[in-house]
Amino acid sequence: MNNSFSLKDKYFWILLIFITIVSGVLFFDFIVHKRLFIFYDIGGDTRQSYWPMYHYIIEAIREGTLKSWSFQIGLGTSTFTLYSFLFDPFIILFLLLPIKYLTYGLLISAIVKIVISGVLFYLYMNLLSIKKYPAVIASLVWAFNGYMMLWGQHYWFATMLVLFTFVMLSLEMWLRGKRPFFLPISIAIMGINSPYFLFMISFFLFFYVIFHYVLTEKTFSIKMFFMRIGRFFGSYFIGLGAGAIVFLPVSYLILSSPRTSGTFFDGDILKFATYMDYISIFLRLFSNNALGVGLNYFGSINYYEGPMLSSSLLFIILLPQLFFAKVKFKNKIVWALAAGICLILLTYPFFSTLFSAFSSYNYRWNFLLIFFNVLTIGYMLQNFSQERRVSFLGFCLSAFFVIIGWYYCHKIMIFQGMIPDAYIQEKYLQRIALWVGLYLFCYVIILIYLAKSKKHCWILLLCIVSIELINFNYSTINDRLTVPIDVEKKKEGYYDYTNEAIKYIHKLDKGFFRIDKNYDSYSYNDSLFQNYNGVNSYNSLNQPSYINFVKELNLGVEDIKLVSGFEHRPALRNLIGVKYILSKDENVPNEYKKLATFGDVHVYKNLRVLPIGFTYDSYMSEEDFVKLMPFEQDSVLLRAAVLEKANNLPKYSDGNKMNSQSININSFKMLNGDVEYLKNMKDFAFISKSSDPGMSVHLPENDSGWRIEFEIQGPNNTNGEIFWATKGGKFNQEESYRFGIYKTPIKVAYELHDKNITDIRLDPGTIQGKYIIKNFNIVPVKSNDVQNVFESIKNDDVHIQEFSNSKLKGKVKVEKDGLLFFSIPYNKGWTLKIDGKEAQTVLVNMGFTGATISKGNHTVELEYHQPLLKMGIIISIFCWGIIIRKIIMTIKEREKIEG
Repeated sequence: MNNSFSLKDKYFWILLIFITIVSGVLFFDFIVHKRLFIFYDIGGDTRQSYWPMYHYIIEAIREGTLKSWSFQIGLGTSTFTLYSFLFDPFIILFLLLPIKYLTYGLLISAIVKIVISGVLFYLYMNLLSIKKYPAVIASLVWAFNGYMMLWGQHYWFATMLVLFTFVMLSLEMWLRGKRPFFLPISIAIMGINSPYFLFMISFFLFFYVIFHYVLTEKTFSIKMFFMRIGRFFGSYFIGLGAGAIVFLPVSYLILSSPRTSGTFFDGDILKFATYMDYISIFLRLFSNNALGVGLNYFGSINYYEGPMLSSSLLFIILLPQLFFAKVKFKNKIVWALAAGICLILLTYPFFSTLFSAFSSYNYRWNFLLIFFNVLTIGYMLQNFSQERRVSFLGFCLSAFFVIIGWYYCHKIMIFQGMIPDAYIQEKYLQRIALWVGLYLFCYVIILIYLAKSKKHCWILLLCIVSIELINFNYSTINDRLTVPIDVEKKKEGYYDYTNEAIKYIHKLDKGFFRIDKNYDSYSYNDSLFQNYNGVNSYNSLNQPSYINFVKELNLGVEDIKLVSGFEHRPALRNLIGVKYILSKDENVPNEYKKLATFGDVHVYKNLRVLPIGFTYDSYMSEEDFVKLMPFEQDSVLLRAAVLEKANNLPKYSDGNKMNSQSININSFKMLNGDVEYLKNMKDFAFISKSSDPGMSVHLPENDSGWRIEFEIQGPNNTNGEIFWATKGGKFNQEESYRFGIYKTPIKVAYELHDKNITDIRLDPGTIQGKYIIKNFNIVPVKSNDVQNVFESIKNDDVHIQEFSNSKLKGKVKVEKDGLLFFSIPYNKGWTLKIDGKEAQTVLVNMGFTGATISKGNHTVELEYHQPLLKMGIIISIFCWGIIIRKIIMTIKEREKIEG
């Protein structure tokens, strides 16, 4: 049978027409610009992360400033951490549009990905000899499957799904001996775009090759089988090598990330999931929205990370039909084995953590099962078109599966109180079940008529499938909170007055510095959109050294994807070079000088900021450092380097203990709890008697603010909170500091700058029990010691003469031998040269870069080269040479045959 594709194929155009219609209905409000395709709710990553990342990359490419390192991401990190955006093939669409149309470009790219995904699947179906309406229907279902509709909102997930479809098409071509060079090319592109997803896809490809061999070969030969497996791995690794230019550096970053720690695997492979997981698996086979929409989702994990298996209800009808159809018994066995493997993967949570490399527990890999579902639909519809027979027993099995499954899932959820009252009152599940029953009934009737050779039923079936796809996916896209279209006009979010303030600062100061904010315009990635070197970051692969620093300094980071600034530990701002601060109030340290105001944004200059590079003349060991309380640690970092091992520096011994008079614990008023002293007035146990305990104190007048710090250990994991009240006011729960409490001790520190604070309240935790609190201090802020540190260290700073994102050059005058410190996160990619000679860098201050330096005048140069990039380039050139040679050989063979 001829499997070649032609643009004269009318069914191809029918597919495009229906994809256009379904897309037009689903995305109508976005197409006519009533809404932006950027979400506020559970899909907030599109607003907080992806939008600013694309904006930054596009601007940097156009301006020619894109380097392998960026100081606009946290305190600085490799731009390869943005790999899924940086190496997204569809970024070309964004580059063709003015930057102000980026938001519309996100929508255009989403629809283009749907179209391309459907077309590629149609070509794949044709290779399997599945043609005409069966191929059109299956391809339409794949284009709008539940994964694409939901996870596709996370733009790079949609890109991945397109690339996965291309991989499957290329693999099928390779297995049939057609253009075999496409397989390594597709693997290379997938490896470049997402090593994370290539990892889970690789398992699927391996089993696909095995099943394909069993299905297509008339006789089984062990020799031929292993030859095919060997050839497959040969092409696979050539493709992997072709993508090594990106795959190797990105894999290095992924493996270096604290997220890749295997902490989500408890060692029990055969451990079962929860009943909520199984209920979610069953009900979300029918629709993503069977358990609610967006923030109102009430299933396993969350709306995105939970089980996601919906394609079309045709799958529910057609899978049982397979076992009663006139197909080879071997085919039935293989299909049953594939279905069994799918069930096993869903039964044991181990596989969900395995596919995510043990970095988290989620169902992101479910697109692999959806592919099996849609393949089943295409295969069985083709069988119907040829055999024209149905099994009523198969229909009965489908009905039994649906009725029994829905009945018991509903009963269990009602019994366990899992369904929100609002959903019970509006009979939400019953309404979904009614739609499911209606569509299943329609499909049964149409299939029965198809068996009687009613050709017009194919069009009717295509229309019903389209309606189902619209019906079950409409809420996924439209019943959601999205960024308003007039956000720029109203100067909100990323478009607020921060932009005017940043432009003012850049005009005022041409040097190298960092900016911190006491607010977020939209997210921790404001700096990417608003073009400044900040300190915050929302990144799946945050710089490991920066993460280590904030953890060791007890800055309250619980999610390593989110790293905030140092608003409540301002001494650390001095350390890492925060020269300017933007605030929407005037509650800032006294040493900040107000420069200007733009709208509701005030610009302050930090008069005590230390330069990006300076020298230390003494050190403290990490072992001694971690014993100090947080504010003592801050003070030490401004005076001495913290090192794991001793060097030739003298040891720093003055811990600069807080010498201010701390508020006496006897002054506190206890709420729903009692105090038992342990050793002294600063070490005590708070016995909580309710879920809302607290201890508050009235403070004397102070015009510099207050510091509160302590070490706390709870009876179990919970959350604590610090509140404060101002003159004439009450404790404001919206302005509070929340922190985690665990069974092991943690240190908490918070500096308040509001000069009108009259009271402070500490809520130890939300569960009853004994809370052990040690080294409890509430003291007024004093900044005279900061002035002394600044004066003593400012003469030994590095005067930066030339800088970019990946290179800094400057001069330094050192009065005596010491340790040169740069507030740049430690990374093996940084090379330091002193007076033109390479110097060995060391980890300083739990996360930064340093090197020993001798007395005198020196030139210093720092340059960043992404680790494994050069090796990746060499491997990629070699493998692309092999691929190009294969392409040339294929062309010559074809010309020889045609000649």
